[in-house]
Amino acid sequence: AMAAGVPVDQPEVGGFPELIAATRGGITYKPNDAEMLASTLETLLLDKSRMQELAAAGRESVADGFSLDRMAHDMLKVYSEINIGG
Repeated sequence: AMAAGVPVDQPEVGGFPELIAATRGGITYKPNDAEMLASTLETLLLDKSRMQELAAAGRESVADGFSLDRMAHDMLKVYSEINIGG
């Protein structure tokens, strides 16, 4: 979603908080709380400038830090550091 410029609303469990912090492309809510989810969605949907800000940050962050080129570059760096293949 973030790669497509869509802000996300994720529960504060697992890796979601870290992903949101790293990308700045969304918000989190207390898990297993439907009212909190509805509230965060409503707040986001009613604040168009905030949605645009999150959308731009998420799209930029995914393009810069999570692209296929970036992942390949980082993997080659790891392999060269541990001397895979010789």
